[in-house]
Amino acid sequence: MSRAAGAGWCAAGLAILVLAGCGESATPAQKLARCVDRQQETGGFGLPVSNDAWVASVRRICRQAAREDLISAQGGLSKKEAQRLAVRHPRLLYPMCEASELETRDTLDPGAAKHLREPALRRLGRHYCNVVTASGIAFDSDGLTGADRNALARRHPELLMPFCIAGADSSYDKERSHNLSRADFHKVMGSVCSKALRRGYIRPSGGNDDAAIEALAKSETLKMIHRGDVHLLTVD
Repeated sequence: MSRAAGAGWCAAGLAILVLAGCGESATPAQKLARCVDRQQETGGFGLPVSNDAWVASVRRICRQAAREDLISAQGGLSKKEAQRLAVRHPRLLYPMCEASELETRDTLDPGAAKHLREPALRRLGRHYCNVVTASGIAFDSDGLTGADRNALARRHPELLMPFCIAGADSSYDKERSHNLSRADFHKVMGSVCSKALRRGYIRPSGGNDDAAIEALAKSETLKMIHRGDVHLLTVD
């Protein structure tokens, strides 16, 4: 369930990426090339994304700045204008956000990672960009802090739901026998993951409350069996 190592990936990138300025006075094509080259030299500031994703996001920001005539005669793009671009057009950062989700998956246990499909993670990455840029917290004075990430998870549990459920699926795969079908297990864990995130039991910045999560899982299972939402498997 934990994504402490990767939960702040995209927002950290947002705050750093918008510092990019384009080069000196030149043609539009030269300005774009110089902007991309400058960021390639930084190596993405050590962010956990591929260089291709980093370059793609930089290229999008510079292109949008050119369309809106925000690049000066010398090719400069102010930090403030770049931030405004990212807020107005989160799609500029989609390549980096998508890559971050995929690379976070690759750090997981293979048993969990196999339940996280690339198309779904790319959609999740785009949604994460939308949420973070709309919140404005990525660009405030202290950037995206651990407390900010925890608060985002509580307000938007869907950002971590796939990882939570993938971890549960991995545990299900390892069990020799099951009390619930996988479909019913998904119903239970969908409720558990959502509530655990909203209540702050699962924290992207670290320090999950495992005891509270376990108690919630037992409680939700019993409630859903009692309501007839899920059914215990019968033993032949």
